[in-house]
Amino acid sequence: SPICPKTRFCLRMRKTMRFLTTSALAALLGLGLAPLAAAQAGPGAAAYREGVSLERGRQFPQAIEKYRAAIAAEGNNARYHYSLGSALYKSRQYAQAAASFRQAATLKPHVSNYHARQAQAHAKANQPAEAIAAYNIAYATEKTNLARKTTFKVNAIRLM
Repeated sequence: SPICPKTRFCLRMRKTMRFLTTSALAALLGLGLAPLAAAQAGPGAAAYREGVSLERGRQFPQAIEKYRAAIAAEGNNARYHYSLGSALYKSRQYAQAAASFRQAATLKPHVSNYHARQAQAHAKANQPAEAIAAYNIAYATEKTNLARKTTFKVNAIRLM
């Protein structure tokens, strides 16, 4: 049986209230929601959080140092490699960024965004063959979002 509009509204309101309650609690504790899941209590977590803060402040060289320290402490954390790649990319060090994104993708091959960011960095570094290969992997990896899949394939075709 179809759900009446009033019930549908109540369900949406409950979800919204749950999100707002969680957000408020995180804010009271002084935690941001984005780094909350990524930075668990591992040995590189403190350096990672400092790197995130520095990157938000557009202090990329210092953020890169912190991310590298986090990776030195916890080299198997794909999020740390991804964040290093992001800071390197913003610093226009595209070849190094591609290598960091590649490492993140190696650690978590099912995350299509890691492959896509690797492809973007390769494209900026004027490495079209590598970019096309990474876009094709991102296309094959993406399972749920058809628009993203299409974007990956279009970007690969544009580089040909």
